[in-house]
Amino acid sequence: MEQIAQIDQKIEEIISRLFENPSQNNPVFSREFNGRIQGGLKFPKQVQASDEEPKKQNYVVLTEGKIFGQDDIVVSVECKALNKRNDQFTREALSQMGMEYPIIDRDKIKPLVHKHDFFELFYVYHGGCISTIENQDVSFFAGDICLYNRNAIHSMYVPHDQDLVFNVLIRKNLIVKTSHSIIQGSDLFSQFFIDSLQKPTTKNYLTIQQIQKTTIEFYLKKMVICFFYENNQEYLKSLLICLLYEIERQYRQEMMEQSLDQENNITIVKILQYIEQHCMDLTLETLSEQFHYTPRNMIYYIKKYTNKTFSELIRESKIKKACELLTKTNLTPEQITEQVGYNDRSYLDKLFHQQFGVSMVKYKKKYNHLS
Repeated sequence: MEQIAQIDQKIEEIISRLFENPSQNNPVFSREFNGRIQGGLKFPKQVQASDEEPKKQNYVVLTEGKIFGQDDIVVSVECKALNKRNDQFTREALSQMGMEYPIIDRDKIKPLVHKHDFFELFYVYHGGCISTIENQDVSFFAGDICLYNRNAIHSMYVPHDQDLVFNVLIRKNLIVKTSHSIIQGSDLFSQFFIDSLQKPTTKNYLTIQQIQKTTIEFYLKKMVICFFYENNQEYLKSLLICLLYEIERQYRQEMMEQSLDQENNITIVKILQYIEQHCMDLTLETLSEQFHYTPRNMIYYIKKYTNKTFSELIRESKIKKACELLTKTNLTPEQITEQVGYNDRSYLDKLFHQQFGVSMVKYKKKYNHLS
């Protein structure tokens, strides 16, 4: 494994290069400089808040094409000092072409409130930042990461010149293509992606704090280095899968610690594992008895840590089991329907259409093709 000191040295070299020549060394800035991002902005639209009066919130909508180009993964940088350098470069370059560029006071400018149809993960490398997500301010510090849900309305503000944040932007279709791998992970993590792909969700972001000297940080830094040195997209995709598995593992551990019921010695992870193993014919009463809860308290506990109902978790576990049987056995859809506890294949196909946009047969073909 590459030495951590060498990796850190390369990161610092990348930062220095970004300040020296933004146009040559920063692909994202180059696209913006060439005007490719302008077509990705739409006019602000009205946002409807549930159970409330309609509320206007100004934001722009960023589309994939103008940001990603031909890439599936892009790494950008948020840094006030770098933004000032980019402004200077742009002003000088446009001046040589007889064009004007407005003077921007980066210490007073408001952060861009936006949403987009792709996933975004940011990593605070130096200092800190403030992310506003659905009108709530959340502070992050060096070593913290945050994964935005697609379509979450958000902005980011770096208050000091030395603050530096790396953003990893991931196309929606790349997550769709790898969903067969993601779905094998913890329900606590994989369902974040699956819900986001299929329906609006109240879970707008996930956070993990203080990842310094962890495998998560290693893969993140390797992605930054790969993008800015060679932009090998296939290698970036491999690194992304490794990164997501490490985040899933850490997130699962944190949820186990947060949800620990010391009196009964259970965690939400144990409950989800039990549901997954017995989803074929499990009832709420049986689950509650197994963990020495009343059905009422079990409903509350599940809702608190998953924001889902017992019925939703049963359905998701059955779909996950069906995916496993489709990709790892030669059972027919009818046999799989029976194996997961349903009597009607058409109903299970309907659930697959809702979750993945295809039937069981087409899901199997898609998986075999990607494999």
